[in-house]
Amino acid sequence: MKDGSAPDQWQSVFLRACAALSPSDWAGREDAIRRLDGTGWKNISSAAERYGLTGLVSRGLDWAHQELGVSIPVRESLARFRQGQLLQLLARRSAAREVTNVLAARKIDFVVYKGVALADEVYGDLSLRAYGDCDILVRPDDADAAFNALCELGFAPSASTNVAQQIANRTAAIAVKRPELSVDLHWTLSADDLFMKDTDIIWAHCTPPEGANALPGRRMSPELMLVNLAEHFCRHSFIELKPLVDFHIVAVKCGPRVDPDRLHRLARSLRLDSMVDLTARLSENLLLPHPMTGRLKHDRPGIRTRVACAVLTERAIVRTRDPLPTESRLRRLAFGGSVSATLRAFRTMLLPRVRDLEGRFQRPFDLRMYPQYYAIQMRRVLTRSRNSFDRHAGLAPASSPPSRRDGE
Repeated sequence: MKDGSAPDQWQSVFLRACAALSPSDWAGREDAIRRLDGTGWKNISSAAERYGLTGLVSRGLDWAHQELGVSIPVRESLARFRQGQLLQLLARRSAAREVTNVLAARKIDFVVYKGVALADEVYGDLSLRAYGDCDILVRPDDADAAFNALCELGFAPSASTNVAQQIANRTAAIAVKRPELSVDLHWTLSADDLFMKDTDIIWAHCTPPEGANALPGRRMSPELMLVNLAEHFCRHSFIELKPLVDFHIVAVKCGPRVDPDRLHRLARSLRLDSMVDLTARLSENLLLPHPMTGRLKHDRPGIRTRVACAVLTERAIVRTRDPLPTESRLRRLAFGGSVSATLRAFRTMLLPRVRDLEGRFQRPFDLRMYPQYYAIQMRRVLTRSRNSFDRHAGLAPASSPPSRRDGE
């Protein structure tokens, strides 16, 4: 699918619909909306569904109609989708309450975060923030008990799973499913070495929930929410738009509770300060400038951050198709982590170690892996393939929680 006949417009209107917090945010945007043709509106509708942002886009375009009095062809279809989505989310929230009640009854310490927590306690309207799974963080020592509790509730992993082995293999989570809900059971927020070693930093920034109707379990502090969302956005090659929108909404709605100094101390302790700074800048550049996001930026961005902001434009971020895997990997390597992490990743990509190859091919090392590895990577680049390394190598996908745009 080609982008619309106004290629510099539909992405801008789509992002404004995601970020608008009141009808007045559309002031002065009438010309941009009137210039959109049928293809542009079709792209906006498709992008809203693709990125899991239909609720926000529907509300935002309703506000545009209210403020500007312009005709918006996709308003009714988005409103119907939003209403149908709400029914699904109500069922998922009910299942999430059942899960968290059982974990709390068993005295398991846990954190509810991302989708279900954000929809309830930050967005304040379940229809605005879609999610397909419930993300729960437990301590590594409690992971087995939590997993068994979920299995007793009828949740099942996609394959036979040994929790202790998954932790030893340095995976970050296990996904278990029931028809109405998937639960991603985490014992760390990331498989990154620092997250694996310093889980105490994470738990020190989690507190009991506020509100009588809140689901049981701890909640992340606003600072930890922002760090986690920035890490997720950057680590996933800037493809998943929802974490950027979440970052913007959290920064604005939780603004008075966010301590910028505390935020940057936490981010530095996890070596994620550059990700937070970049995400705040992209929130300002791509969504809506706001004092609450502006104060999260560093005074002087580094060269790498300035280059990232120049490269990651509206058209680069909001697409009708994912970028090629090689482009995604280069984005992540160039902008998605610290300089030292980027250098290590480039070294691993160009000169993989024995254990890297064993992980890639899912079997014990033999010398034939080196020519096979380079041949597959060259084929992926030359053919501009969208297939993963595993598919080219004829391997089953590695077991990990599924990545879905509505599943966060």
